[in-house]
Amino acid sequence: MSIGGGAANTTSLLRLINQRAVFTEIFRLGKASRPELARVTGLSKPTISMALADLERARLVRPVGLRTGGTGRAALLYEVRPEAGWVLAADIGRTTVRLALADLVGEVAVRGQEPSRAGSYDDLLEQLVRLAAEVAAEAGHVARALAGVIPVLDPELVVLGGGIGTQAGDLLAGPVTERLETLVALTPPRIEVSTLGPDAVILGAPAVGLSTARDLVFERAVAAGPS
Repeated sequence: MSIGGGAANTTSLLRLINQRAVFTEIFRLGKASRPELARVTGLSKPTISMALADLERARLVRPVGLRTGGTGRAALLYEVRPEAGWVLAADIGRTTVRLALADLVGEVAVRGQEPSRAGSYDDLLEQLVRLAAEVAAEAGHVARALAGVIPVLDPELVVLGGGIGTQAGDLLAGPVTERLETLVALTPPRIEVSTLGPDAVILGAPAVGLSTARDLVFERAVAAGPS
């Protein structure tokens, strides 16, 4: 090691460069395996594995399944974690202020719009800060509502669906989990986002009805016996 830790600093810098190269290619490709990343970056497979381990620990990427159908062993695929970062964009018009919150892969999670009340720069800044704070406040409302149910039902999993899951599910999952840790004595349940979008309720209703109908049909058929 050189004086002042020069060699160590160089090693850390190279490791950071490798991590950025791997992260950039996963983002560009959408999903990528270790062999693909080694091919497009020119890095060795051990270096790719080390970079992926670092990125997983930092919760920047995640494994998302296997690529099958080719020859040889199935390859584990990685993708960027959408909720690893957020972008808040504002469209400030003469009469309307609009906000959009997008995750790291560009999916808009929350939209907000209201008439512009800005008479000055300070007024506009105050309005924008308030609108952004309302998004974060939603996590508190959800967490407090769940905190009243968890001690009774002790669920292992809570799924955010319907309007909440569609508009801000990925945004809320992390903050809700963190707030539940301070609101309930039990181990907080896992928080997931529904994949059904805004149709969760309308799809869930017939699913519940069909389940009851199947039970009734089965019970009546058994009770009637063979004809």
